[in-house]
Amino acid sequence: MTIPFPILAFVSPVRLEFMSWWMATLLFASLGAIVVLLGMRSLNGLGAVRKWVAIAIRLAVLLLLVLILAGVRWQRKHSALEIWVLRDVSPSTELVEKKDYTGKSLQDSIDDYLRESVRDKRKKPDDRVGVISFMERAQVDAMPSKDLKLDTRGIPERGSGTDASSAIQ
Repeated sequence: MTIPFPILAFVSPVRLEFMSWWMATLLFASLGAIVVLLGMRSLNGLGAVRKWVAIAIRLAVLLLLVLILAGVRWQRKHSALEIWVLRDVSPSTELVEKKDYTGKSLQDSIDDYLRESVRDKRKKPDDRVGVISFMERAQVDAMPSKDLKLDTRGIPERGSGTDASSAIQ
């Protein structure tokens, strides 16, 4: 089954930023006709096969030039979501009162919350979650994955401050 050109332009992941498909096709056709006519006249001394190979290479270069001028780009759509959780583990978080969380410690409560959020029915199966903890420096606790693994963490360097901007970067 062949797809008509106008429908192919909407279905294809290839997009043109600066021209429409019709303008790019018209530009290529008009410049291509000139290349073919000039090539047929100037390449008469070559054999038939060599002449048409040379013209085809020139047309391929012309096509690339037109696509570059039109702003060609390949657009991919991802349906999976990737979430990074930024987690403050600085000493200032120990000041949170015990009544404000349910686990043994605030960090255990956050771990439980993250595990439950990964098992949530609203989360799509392809979505991935990762965790970055930060104090003075940021470090990756868990790479994004479909099932969150919080049992293997690095030992954070103790510091006296909090640098959220390093975690965001």
